[in-house]
Parts: sequence; C-alpha cells; structure tokens
Amino acid sequence: MRREGRWTHLATGFRLGRDRVKQWAHGLIKELRRTGTKMGTGLGEQVRRWFLRLGVGWQVAVVRLGEAWVGLAPAQRAKTLAGTTAAVAFCLLALTGGYGLPAAKPLGGGPRFITYFENSGDAQAPGSFPGLRAHHAVIDTIMPLWFNVNAAGNVVNSRVDAAVSDYARTHKIHVEPMFVNLGYRMLTTSSARQRTAANISQTVISMGFAGADVDFELLPPTVRTDYNLFIKLLATKMHGAGKVLSVTVFPKPGVSYGVAGADDYRSLAQSANYLVLMAYDNHSDSSGPGPVAPIPWVRAGLLYALKKVPPSKLVLAVGQYGYNWDTSTGVTHYVSTLGAKLLAKSRAIPVQWNSGVGEAHYQYGGHIVWFQNTRSLALELGLVRQYHLRGYALWRLGFETPGFWNQVAKNLK
Repeated sequence: MRREGRWTHLATGFRLGRDRVKQWAHGLIKELRRTGTKMGTGLGEQVRRWFLRLGVGWQVAVVRLGEAWVGLAPAQRAKTLAGTTAAVAFCLLALTGGYGLPAAKPLGGGPRFITYFENSGDAQAPGSFPGLRAHHAVIDTIMPLWFNVNAAGNVVNSRVDAAVSDYARTHKIHVEPMFVNLGYRMLTTSSARQRTAANISQTVISMGFAGADVDFELLPPTVRTDYNLFIKLLATKMHGAGKVLSVTVFPKPGVSYGVAGADDYRSLAQSANYLVLMAYDNHSDSSGPGPVAPIPWVRAGLLYALKKVPPSKLVLAVGQYGYNWDTSTGVTHYVSTLGAKLLAKSRAIPVQWNSGVGEAHYQYGGHIVWFQNTRSLALELGLVRQYHLRGYALWRLGFETPGFWNQVAKNLK
C-alpha cells in the first residue's frame, strides 16, 4: 500500500465504532500467536490491554496501521511482523504513557471485598456511585446491575454508566457486571446456550470489563443439567479471553428445591472462577416477619456449600437491608439498613438486638422491622475469616450506614 493510501486509511478510521475496533484487536492478538511471534503470548496480551485503554479514535488509528499489515501477502507479512508489532506497541505506549488496564488491588491478609452496584436510588437508599467514590480504596470488585438476558439469549436493558467504569478502572477496581435472567428458555437448547454464551462474552469483551456475574435466579430444577452446560460453555469463552466468571447461587438449607434446585454447586464451581452464595432472605416479602439472615442459618448454608465448593472459590454475599412488615394490611416493604435506622430515629423507636440470630429489629403501630446492621456484618465477616473464604459481597453499595465501613476497615487488618 502506498504511503498516501495508508494515511488516508488511517484518517477514515477515526469514524468507526468501538465494537469493530475491539473485534479487530482480538484478531490481531490471535494472529500474533498463530504466527509464533518472538514477542510471546504474554506480551501480546499486554498489547491488547494497552489497546483497550485508548480512546475510540486512537484505537481505530492503531487498528488501521494493523490492517495495513494484515493486507500484505503472507511472505511480506512474515518479514514485517516484528517491525509492525513494534510500531503498534510503540503507538500504544506513547499514547497511554505506558499504562495498561490497572491490576486488581493486592489482597494483603484479608478476603476480597466485592460490592453490588446500582446507578440510582433515593434518600434512604442512595445510588452506589457516591459510596464508590468515598471508599474506592477498600473495594476490589463492583458488580453493577447493568444487564438482563432475555428468553432468546440476547443481552438487553443495558444500563451501563461509562463514568462508573472509567472511575473503577482508574482506581484499580474490577468491573464484573451482573447478567440477570428474564426466564429460562435461553438454556433449554444447545443453540440457545451457544447464542446466550456468545452474547454475554462478547458484551464483556467488547466493553472491556474484567468479567461477569451470572445471576440466573428462580430457574426450574428441570434445567439443572442445561444450566451446568451453559456455564461450562460460557466459562470456556470467558477464560479464553482472560475474563473472570462468577455465578450467584441460592443457599440450600431451608430453601425449597423449587427455588434452589437448579444450582448444582459442584458443577458450577468447576467451571466458574467462584460462586457467590446469597446469605439472605430467610424471611422476606414472601414470608411472615422474621430475621433476614439469622446467623445460624447463614452458617448452615455456608457449611453445606463448603462440602461441594473449595473455600477459595466461595464468596459470601451479605446484606445491609431488611423488611418492614405491616401486619394490619399484609403489605411488606423492602428497606435499606440506612432507611431502617432513619425510620426508627424519626419515630424515636429503640432498636433491639437479638443475639440468637444476630440481627436488629423493632416494632411500631402494627409494623415489624427486621434488618441487618453493622453487628450482623461483624458476625458474617467472622465466618468469612473462620472458613477462609475467597471474600464477601455486599448487597448493595448505598444501603449501608457509616458504621459499615468501620467493620470493613477492621476486616482488612
């Protein structure tokens, strides 16, 4: 290609979209590996990481340089491989100042801290971004509620906030969004599973996320085998791209088979990097009043899971919320820990502590409120440390009170 043609090609590239660019980037790395470049696979992966940090325009500029190389005949390509690769790497280094995607924070002596994330909220349950800004130093991973997966296996209802992603990456926090199911038909045939796995993995790869959390809930037990096959397939795609895959599961003790029967802990853990055990909702808006996460029940669920899953692949999901049951009407309201404490304060109601279940509660005018507070968290984090779990996950950032962060700080020591 003539020099003038190369620069014309480069200029037109600035108008292309991000998905096309990133698709090409993965193709370039694959080609480098196939041709056996002396740079080595590890450096090729680093080039890819540098590439994903660039703005869209610069990404396409680098792509066009590479496409000029790809267009050469094989013999010419082999001769120019080292020089072209070095040029691409040089462009990346020059444009990024030599920085790649930030690594996760070092673990130190404590378990990993994961937090679920929602974009918006209200006065009693604020959105999660302020908490992320205030406490980024102790957060390892965020799992934003950004995607659904419909019955056809398509990723829908995107609520991605680019400012959140950028902020997290800048502060070395992994972004592993939740993918929440809308039904279960995406699992029931081989072609549906293939399509769903491809759509999820491509979303993660194209948007530069560190991984994904599959939060497929209330699946009928009849799709247990299908679900195992799907997670195995998705894990292959994700791990092949250097991405993390987690799977959220229900606890087993005291939970009906119709709710938790599709979660095959052992099989799911063999495929995924780790499982997230939801240790809450022992009582909820579908039951009568009672503790949301009584500590004996949490322990029982954890011990059951540890018979199937190694502790290094298990994360305990803990809550900072509760429920307000109106016994006169039968209506139950979901309430954050912050909201429960503000309500008690506004009505001058003393909050009681039940040491048997490790949870706070109070009553007023026919209402019964149970919620998890900082003392509840201390007990749950004690279990995380006692059983040497991979970490713990908060549902969700924005529900907590300031005291929550004191417990987190203690847990890091």
